[in-house]
Amino acid sequence: MSARTLMIVASAAAATLGGGARADEGGGSSAALRAEERRAPAPPELGDFGPRAFVEGGISVFNFTAESSESQIGGTVRAGVLFGRFFAVEADYSQLSEAEGVVVHSASGSGPAGDLVLLREPDRVSTAFARAAWPLSDRLSTHARLGFARLDAENESGGDESAGGAAFGAGASLDFTETVALRADYTRMQLDELEADVGTLVFSVAF
Repeated sequence: MSARTLMIVASAAAATLGGGARADEGGGSSAALRAEERRAPAPPELGDFGPRAFVEGGISVFNFTAESSESQIGGTVRAGVLFGRFFAVEADYSQLSEAEGVVVHSASGSGPAGDLVLLREPDRVSTAFARAAWPLSDRLSTHARLGFARLDAENESGGDESAGGAAFGAGASLDFTETVALRADYTRMQLDELEADVGTLVFSVAF
Protein backbone atom coordinates (compact mmCIF):
# COMPACT_ATOMS: atom_id res chain seq x y z
CA MET A 1 0.00 0.00 0.00
CA SER A 2 1.40 3.35 -1.06
CA ALA A 3 1.93 6.30 1.27
CA ARG A 4 -0.74 8.24 -0.59
CA THR A 5 -3.31 5.49 -0.03
CA LEU A 6 -2.43 5.36 3.67
CA MET A 7 -2.99 9.09 3.97
CA ILE A 8 -6.44 8.86 2.30
CA VAL A 9 -7.54 6.02 4.59
CA ALA A 10 -6.31 7.89 7.70
CA SER A 11 -8.15 11.06 6.68
CA ALA A 12 -11.40 9.15 6.14
CA ALA A 13 -11.08 7.43 9.51
CA ALA A 14 -10.45 10.74 11.28
CA ALA A 15 -13.46 12.32 9.61
CA THR A 16 -15.68 9.39 10.65
CA LEU A 17 -14.54 9.52 14.27
CA GLY A 18 -14.98 13.31 14.45
CA GLY A 19 -18.51 13.12 13.07
CA GLY A 20 -19.48 10.43 15.58
CA ALA A 21 -18.11 12.49 18.46
CA ARG A 22 -20.06 15.54 17.33
CA ALA A 23 -23.21 13.45 17.01
CA ASP A 24 -22.73 12.06 20.50
CA GLU A 25 -22.11 15.53 21.85
CA GLY A 26 -25.24 16.90 20.14
CA GLY A 27 -27.35 14.00 21.38
CA GLY A 28 -26.11 14.52 24.92
CA SER A 29 -26.98 18.20 24.77
CA SER A 30 -30.51 17.42 23.53
CA ALA A 31 -31.05 14.85 26.26
CA ALA A 32 -29.84 17.28 28.92
CA LEU A 33 -32.15 19.99 27.56
CA ARG A 34 -35.14 17.65 27.65
CA ALA A 35 -34.36 16.63 31.21
CA GLU A 36 -34.09 20.28 32.25
CA GLU A 37 -37.47 20.99 30.66
CA ARG A 38 -39.03 18.11 32.60
CA ARG A 39 -37.60 19.43 35.87
CA ALA A 40 -38.79 23.01 35.33
CA PRO A 41 -42.25 23.64 36.92
CA ALA A 42 -45.09 24.53 34.59
CA PRO A 43 -46.10 28.19 34.76
CA PRO A 44 -49.38 28.75 36.64
CA GLU A 45 -52.49 29.18 34.55
CA LEU A 46 -54.29 32.48 34.62
CA GLY A 47 -57.38 30.69 35.89
CA ASP A 48 -55.59 30.03 39.18
CA PHE A 49 -55.62 33.76 39.95
CA GLY A 50 -58.41 35.25 37.86
CA PRO A 51 -61.88 35.91 39.32
CA ARG A 52 -64.63 33.30 39.00
CA ALA A 53 -68.33 33.76 39.68
CA PHE A 54 -70.30 31.28 41.77
CA VAL A 55 -73.90 30.69 42.83
CA GLU A 56 -75.22 28.67 45.77
CA GLY A 57 -78.59 27.48 47.01
CA GLY A 58 -79.86 25.65 50.08
CA ILE A 59 -81.53 26.10 53.46
CA SER A 60 -80.88 28.14 56.61
CA VAL A 61 -82.11 27.77 60.18
CA PHE A 62 -82.49 31.05 62.13
CA ASN A 63 -82.50 31.12 65.94
CA PHE A 64 -83.36 34.59 67.25
CA THR A 65 -82.23 35.49 70.78
CA ALA A 66 -85.44 37.31 71.66
CA GLU A 67 -88.58 36.91 73.73
CA SER A 68 -91.03 34.26 72.50
CA SER A 69 -89.00 33.61 69.38
CA GLU A 70 -88.97 30.32 67.50
CA SER A 71 -86.48 28.76 65.12
CA GLN A 72 -87.31 29.55 61.54
CA ILE A 73 -86.30 27.76 58.36
CA GLY A 74 -85.68 29.74 55.20
CA GLY A 75 -84.53 29.14 51.67
CA THR A 76 -81.16 30.75 50.94
CA VAL A 77 -79.55 31.80 47.67
CA ARG A 78 -76.04 33.20 47.45
CA ALA A 79 -73.88 34.69 44.70
CA GLY A 80 -70.33 35.99 44.68
CA VAL A 81 -66.92 36.16 43.08
CA LEU A 82 -63.91 33.99 43.93
CA PHE A 83 -60.39 35.41 43.71
CA GLY A 84 -58.17 32.32 43.61
CA ARG A 85 -58.69 29.80 46.43
CA PHE A 86 -58.25 32.18 49.33
CA PHE A 87 -60.61 35.15 49.01
CA ALA A 88 -64.18 35.86 47.92
CA VAL A 89 -66.94 38.46 48.19
CA GLU A 90 -70.54 37.24 48.40
CA ALA A 91 -74.12 38.24 49.11
CA ASP A 92 -76.90 36.09 50.67
CA TYR A 93 -80.66 36.36 50.50
CA SER A 94 -82.88 34.24 52.75
CA GLN A 95 -86.68 34.08 52.65
CA LEU A 96 -87.94 33.12 56.12
CA SER A 97 -90.97 31.08 57.10
CA GLU A 98 -93.68 33.01 58.92
CA ALA A 99 -93.56 32.96 62.73
CA GLU A 100 -94.79 35.36 65.38
CA GLY A 101 -93.22 36.71 68.55
CA VAL A 102 -89.81 38.20 67.71
CA VAL A 103 -89.15 41.32 69.82
CA VAL A 104 -86.52 43.88 68.85
CA HIS A 105 -85.58 47.40 69.93
CA SER A 106 -86.54 49.67 67.07
CA ALA A 107 -83.76 51.67 65.44
CA SER A 108 -85.67 52.58 62.29
CA GLY A 109 -89.11 52.29 60.79
CA SER A 110 -92.34 53.21 62.51
CA GLY A 111 -91.30 52.86 66.18
CA PRO A 112 -89.25 55.44 68.13
CA ALA A 113 -85.65 54.45 68.71
CA GLY A 114 -85.34 52.28 71.80
CA ASP A 115 -89.01 51.21 71.89
CA LEU A 116 -89.82 47.52 71.83
CA VAL A 117 -91.45 46.53 68.57
CA LEU A 118 -93.03 43.14 67.91
CA LEU A 119 -91.87 41.80 64.55
CA ARG A 120 -94.88 39.63 63.86
CA GLU A 121 -93.62 38.22 60.58
CA PRO A 122 -89.84 38.18 60.05
CA ASP A 123 -89.76 38.08 56.30
CA ARG A 124 -86.28 38.13 54.79
CA VAL A 125 -82.60 38.54 55.62
CA SER A 126 -80.04 40.07 53.25
CA THR A 127 -76.29 39.96 53.87
CA ALA A 128 -72.98 40.92 52.26
CA PHE A 129 -69.64 39.35 53.24
CA ALA A 130 -65.92 39.21 52.55
CA ARG A 131 -64.65 35.64 52.97
CA ALA A 132 -61.14 34.26 53.53
CA ALA A 133 -60.44 30.52 53.10
CA TRP A 134 -57.75 28.12 54.28
CA PRO A 135 -57.43 24.93 52.18
CA LEU A 136 -56.84 21.83 54.32
CA SER A 137 -56.47 19.49 51.32
CA ASP A 138 -57.26 19.41 47.61
CA ARG A 139 -60.97 18.96 48.42
CA LEU A 140 -61.57 20.30 51.93
CA SER A 141 -61.23 23.90 53.15
CA THR A 142 -62.34 26.05 56.06
CA HIS A 143 -63.24 29.73 55.93
CA ALA A 144 -64.23 32.78 57.95
CA ARG A 145 -66.34 35.70 56.81
CA LEU A 146 -67.23 39.18 58.00
CA GLY A 147 -69.90 41.55 56.76
CA PHE A 148 -73.32 43.14 57.29
CA ALA A 149 -76.83 41.70 57.74
CA ARG A 150 -80.30 43.25 57.48
CA LEU A 151 -83.62 41.78 58.65
CA ASP A 152 -86.91 43.02 57.16
CA ALA A 153 -90.25 42.22 58.81
CA GLU A 154 -93.77 43.38 59.51
CA ASN A 155 -94.28 44.95 62.95
CA GLU A 156 -97.24 44.80 65.34
CA SER A 157 -98.92 47.82 63.78
CA GLY A 158 -98.81 46.32 60.31
CA GLY A 159 -95.95 48.51 59.07
CA ASP A 160 -92.53 47.57 57.82
CA GLU A 161 -89.66 47.31 60.28
CA SER A 162 -85.97 46.60 59.71
CA ALA A 163 -82.97 45.82 61.86
CA GLY A 164 -79.34 45.56 60.77
CA GLY A 165 -75.78 45.28 61.94
CA ALA A 166 -72.54 43.35 61.78
CA ALA A 167 -72.41 39.67 60.87
CA PHE A 168 -69.57 37.19 61.14
CA GLY A 169 -69.08 33.45 60.99
CA ALA A 170 -67.11 30.42 59.89
CA GLY A 171 -67.64 27.28 57.89
CA ALA A 172 -66.24 24.55 55.68
CA SER A 173 -66.47 23.46 52.04
CA LEU A 174 -66.12 20.02 50.47
CA ASP A 175 -65.29 20.05 46.75
CA PHE A 176 -66.76 17.25 44.64
CA THR A 177 -65.24 18.60 41.42
CA GLU A 178 -63.42 21.79 40.43
CA THR A 179 -66.77 23.58 40.10
CA VAL A 180 -69.24 21.78 42.43
CA ALA A 181 -69.05 21.81 46.24
CA LEU A 182 -71.08 21.31 49.42
CA ARG A 183 -70.74 24.14 51.93
CA ALA A 184 -71.81 24.62 55.55
CA ASP A 185 -71.79 27.94 57.47
CA TYR A 186 -72.44 29.22 60.96
CA THR A 187 -73.21 32.95 61.12
CA ARG A 188 -73.80 35.30 64.05
CA MET A 189 -75.86 38.40 63.23
CA GLN A 190 -76.14 41.56 65.35
CA LEU A 191 -79.47 43.03 64.23
CA ASP A 192 -79.68 46.20 66.35
CA GLU A 193 -80.76 44.83 69.77
CA LEU A 194 -81.73 41.50 68.27
CA GLU A 195 -79.21 38.73 67.67
CA ALA A 196 -79.50 35.65 65.51
CA ASP A 197 -77.56 32.42 65.17
CA VAL A 198 -77.84 31.01 61.67
CA GLY A 199 -76.85 27.64 60.28
CA THR A 200 -76.72 27.28 56.50
CA LEU A 201 -76.18 24.31 54.17
CA VAL A 202 -75.84 24.99 50.43
CA PHE A 203 -74.63 23.46 47.17
CA SER A 204 -72.17 25.64 45.28
CA VAL A 205 -71.49 25.87 41.54
CA ALA A 206 -68.58 27.97 40.18
CA PHE A 207 -68.13 29.15 36.60
